Amino acid sequence: MKTLCIVASCLLLAACESTSFQAPPVAEIACDSALAGHWTAPGSEEKKTDDVELRIDASCRVLFIDHDNGVRNEGEPVQAHLGVDGDAHYLWVDAAWAAKRFDAKQLPPAGDFFVLRYLLTENSLTLEMPDNRAVSHRIIDNKINGEVRRYDGVLANRLLAPIDTKALREPGFFTGEPARFQRVASGKK
Repeated sequence: MKTLCIVASCLLLAACESTSFQAPPVAEIACDSALAGHWTAPGSEEKKTDDVELRIDASCRVLFIDHDNGVRNEGEPVQAHLGVDGDAHYLWVDAAWAAKRFDAKQLPPAGDFFVLRYLLTENSLTLEMPDNRAVSHRIIDNKINGEVRRYDGVLANRLLAPIDTKALREPGFFTGEPARFQRVASGKK
């Protein structure tokens, strides 16, 4: 389940931490056609975890598929939004979708987004999530405009609009173990 947990964390919450954004961090751009396709993050043989898939269409609708003990779980697709700030590429999805898809204990505020930084090459896609604890400390230290809440052991950060993109570029904002996907060749399932 390691890959599933990483991807779920990227798209939503770690088991007890999350960072949502009140507004997108940058202006939205058109969908990057290079993202379209079938992507897979292989499971771990030693940990006996199954693959996780992303199917992204030309309009950036994402279908997240996980396989749990051979059972395919698709859920509902979600619209992904993209933006660029210098060399940083961001992808964001509706936080309510993510909360429902991954059975979150605590729902994020209505209208919020979960934001990932991504790196795309021809055959690989890397997704990075915010370092939730580092974000909490930055909010508490008044380095980022936001709120930190704790609900039944769940730490929830919320970055308030307008989002300071300079803070997103600081080392350590996006960290942790990224989710790495490989493009599936056409014709393969």
